[in-house]
Amino acid sequence: MIPTYEVTTAPASEPVSLADMKAYLRIESDVTADDDLISDLITEAREWVEDYTEQKLITQTITQSLDRWPGSREPIELPQEGRVSDVLYSGKGWVEL
Repeated sequence: MIPTYEVTTAPASEPVSLADMKAYLRIESDVTADDDLISDLITEAREWVEDYTEQKLITQTITQSLDRWPGSREPIELPQEGRVSDVLYSGKGWVEL
């Protein structure tokens, strides 16, 4: 059983705002040439921390897919934090549990 994961609903915001990061970097708020780059770096930093710590910093929806249904003695991995809202099975058809 090989699980794959996909973020289906990204975080609504980042833990550090663009304005806060520009203030930290001492970039004037009216200088916008690098705003996209700075925003991308904030996102990349959050994703790196999440990968390194194996914890999500911001609420998001993640879909886990399995290449087959687990056997009777194989556990399905659940998130350490957060909650499971839906379980869908697609054998001969979709069944919502």
